[in-house]
Amino acid sequence: MKANIFKNKIFAVLLTIILLVSMPIYIIACNNAETDSYADLPPLYDPEPGESELLEPDDAIPIESVTVTVPVDRVAFDIRELTLNLGESASLYPNIFPTDATYSYAQFHSSNDQIVTVSNTGAVHAIGVGTAEITYTVDGVSASIPVTVEIPVVSFAISTDREFYAVGDKGILTVEFTPEDATNQTYEVRFSRYAKMLDDGNFQLNAAGVVMITVTLPNGMTESRRITVVDLEVLANDVFELTNIQRVNAGLPAFAQMESLTRAAEERAYEIIESFSHTRPDGRSFVTVFNQFRVPHTFAGENLGEGQRTAADVVADWMASQGHRENILNSRFIYIGIGVKIDSEGTLYWTQLFAD
Repeated sequence: MKANIFKNKIFAVLLTIILLVSMPIYIIACNNAETDSYADLPPLYDPEPGESELLEPDDAIPIESVTVTVPVDRVAFDIRELTLNLGESASLYPNIFPTDATYSYAQFHSSNDQIVTVSNTGAVHAIGVGTAEITYTVDGVSASIPVTVEIPVVSFAISTDREFYAVGDKGILTVEFTPEDATNQTYEVRFSRYAKMLDDGNFQLNAAGVVMITVTLPNGMTESRRITVVDLEVLANDVFELTNIQRVNAGLPAFAQMESLTRAAEERAYEIIESFSHTRPDGRSFVTVFNQFRVPHTFAGENLGEGQRTAADVVADWMASQGHRENILNSRFIYIGIGVKIDSEGTLYWTQLFAD
């Protein structure tokens, strides 16, 4: 078996050698053979004697280069305006249309380098307070965007001219910003109830109760303040009722009210804001107010109060004072007039006038 395989290999090698030797002979024979079918065809190029058959570079056919340009039609920013805080930076990315436009010139420009600067890559830096325009120009086609630089509000505080008001009073709201030169010092004011802002910047209080004032800035920061609004007529009526409770508890008849005596008591309430005394601001005794308002009397008395916030507080204070208590529980007095007023600082003043 092995002998047959060896003989086959020898045969294959001899056959290969024979083929390699015979191929050049065949090629030479083909070159020497006459081919009548091509004998009469002219040559493609018949060079002159001594001339090369290859084309020199100067004889080559020139190929012209053609450049196609797409002009810029429009330039636009993807935002309408930009607001920065002093010292901040941002990047602008303008769009060129059509998107396959070819151009040779593109540049950013700031209308005021003292407010904002801009690099050729669109990097904007806020260096001064104010507004400037950034313009991007591409081959004569431009787009602009306003850039506003502000000093931001770090914090703020609100206050009112007082904490205590009467119905109908006008209040003053003050808003203080930190830093003081913060650029955007606008704010919105809301009241929980019974109040409204006026055109002059003050606010009007329309009903009694606790009012919450809330101030909100554009950046969302908020501050609140609570104030109290009282109805002076209601307070006077509360004093009347509480005083009569003391009279009845002491076994005395309740006081009756007299219109002229009430007007006299209200006048005295105004006067004690100026001078808290039983002597009137002009130096006369309080008793002269009875004659001024034509209050009939043969015997008169007066109680004064300052600073109490409720009718219960002032009546309790009077009952704890011997002289005031004696007026309330004096059996000779039949009529009472009550006045309640408030000063510009929110302090309440109370008066009781007694007549027989």
